[in-house]
Amino acid sequence: HVDIGFGTGALKITPGHDPDDWEIGLRHGLPSISVIGFDGRMTSEAGEFAGLDTSEARQAVVARLQQEGLFVRAEDYQHAVGTCYRCGTTIEPLLSRQWFVDMKRLAQPAIKAVEEGRVRFVPERWADVYLEWMRGIRPWCVSRQLWWGHRIPAYFCQQCDHLTVAEEAPASCPRCGGPVRQEDDVLDTWFSSALWPFATLGWPEETPRLKAFYPTTVLSTARDIIYLWVARMIMMGLEFMGEVPFRDVIIHPTVLAADGRRMSKSLGTGVDPLELIETYGADATRFGLIYMSSVQDIRFSSERIEMGRNFVNKVWNASRLVLQGAQPQAEPQVHLSTVADRWIFSRLETVRSEVESLLEAYEFHEVARLLYRFLWNELCDWYLEVAKIRLYGEDEDARLEVSGNLFTILEQVMMLLHPLMPFVTEEIYSYLPQVRAGRRPASLFDARYPEARPEWLDPEAEAVMETFMAVVGGLRSTREELGLDRDLVGKVRLQASGAVASAFLELKQEFRQLAGCELAEVGALVSSSDGRVASVLAPGAKALLELEGLVDLERERERLQNKARKAQAEAERARAKLSNAGFLAKAPEVVVAEERKRLSQAEAVLEEVRKQYRERLGEELVLPGKEGA
Repeated sequence: HVDIGFGTGALKITPGHDPDDWEIGLRHGLPSISVIGFDGRMTSEAGEFAGLDTSEARQAVVARLQQEGLFVRAEDYQHAVGTCYRCGTTIEPLLSRQWFVDMKRLAQPAIKAVEEGRVRFVPERWADVYLEWMRGIRPWCVSRQLWWGHRIPAYFCQQCDHLTVAEEAPASCPRCGGPVRQEDDVLDTWFSSALWPFATLGWPEETPRLKAFYPTTVLSTARDIIYLWVARMIMMGLEFMGEVPFRDVIIHPTVLAADGRRMSKSLGTGVDPLELIETYGADATRFGLIYMSSVQDIRFSSERIEMGRNFVNKVWNASRLVLQGAQPQAEPQVHLSTVADRWIFSRLETVRSEVESLLEAYEFHEVARLLYRFLWNELCDWYLEVAKIRLYGEDEDARLEVSGNLFTILEQVMMLLHPLMPFVTEEIYSYLPQVRAGRRPASLFDARYPEARPEWLDPEAEAVMETFMAVVGGLRSTREELGLDRDLVGKVRLQASGAVASAFLELKQEFRQLAGCELAEVGALVSSSDGRVASVLAPGAKALLELEGLVDLERERERLQNKARKAQAEAERARAKLSNAGFLAKAPEVVVAEERKRLSQAEAVLEEVRKQYRERLGEELVLPGKEGA
């Protein structure tokens, strides 16, 4: 209560007008004198200052001190002063007669419920906050002087002042028979809110709704009402229902303004969600907020909402490709005809399982990120592109098979995405042939979460496709690096064996479409006809892109030499700094570490350029200076 380093060392105690001073007064048996009345003016206890309001009294006291020659100086200092949130007027704490509830008996079962795990907080650290407050709980002031609320069921006799507390209003005083008057105070809003989990279901009557929905499963709320609401709901539930009102309490993060300040109308830092919805759409806003959230407080980012809109568009366009391109008469069945089919269904089952676990752990942000990566980077970027070859091909059986796969995948993906973007997924789902034919529930709200399909898991197919994607991605990067036009078709020889070799041969047509290269040869040992190649390494494979007739070798020589010179200069600058004893002694460790990183990166680039020079030009790279050898 006291800051020993602040002020003169003498401490004024006013138990009647300060909560901390009230505590000190209780410990030391000090009288609680009220010098400010409920009208905001000084009482008779203030002597000559009686009748003045608080601001007038302060000025009068200073003037009196000056008259007596006791005034030394006035100085500004920071002080925590309560003010009205509406008008900004200073709030003066006053003593008043109130109604209290002794919480010790109510608190013990509620403490035990969390300690035994019958109520679980997510994240777990908030359980410690709850328990610390509950173990030091004080009597609860439940009376409020408001116009609206549940009136306290207390009745005062107007003749003998006898007090009666009863559920039903007494007709007269049970002691003297005189008329009674009900207490004007109403119950604290949080007292009524504490009854919410069962009072809204018909309690105290044993209604079907009460039986069906109490206790419930999850409460999602903010950390600032753990004491005000969560703890009190648990205590009241145990007291009146004999059971906790919920099993899990999710304490969600607070969304702050982009600059880290709290969102506030008065500060002008708030964001209107209706404006976000108008600009980006409801699903985009919902997904973006989930994506940016975590277990910590987060800073609002409109870029994440925009990313959500882009993702919604991606989902919509991918769904259009399936619904417009697939054969409508195809049955939504799984056909594992190719390694790509086995891969995508294996990944789908893995993602389904991970999403289920994350939802059960209430890690919704991780669900958003997982589904974003799967849909964009795997389903859209790879499987749909591979599927197009069969979807638009001449083989009718192959078209029907891949169409059945696509309908199955789209249905399951909509189910996984639905909690995160309900409107778009509901719309897409309604167009699925199996839904329109009445073989599935008409709405996703009535659909069940996808069942586990462990038979889809195929680690070998996943590993093989990882290699396929790495090779294709590497060849795309190489083509871009070499400046090749899109219509130029390269010739690739692939060094691979076993399942990897078989997969590339199976996806030969898809490889050409995606990599812009013909697969000229696949084998355990392959080599280029003239030895001038650009190589791409991947797990279990090495692709050799032949450069003869594809690249201007002299221009490539010049490009590699320029790149090498730049890396060499960067390495020499870093090496010079790191060999300077003065730099090492005076520079902060983070600066030295950054310089070492810069040297390492430059040396890695130089080594890669040497390898490329050797492969593509059949020569060793020679540069002037220390790095020339």
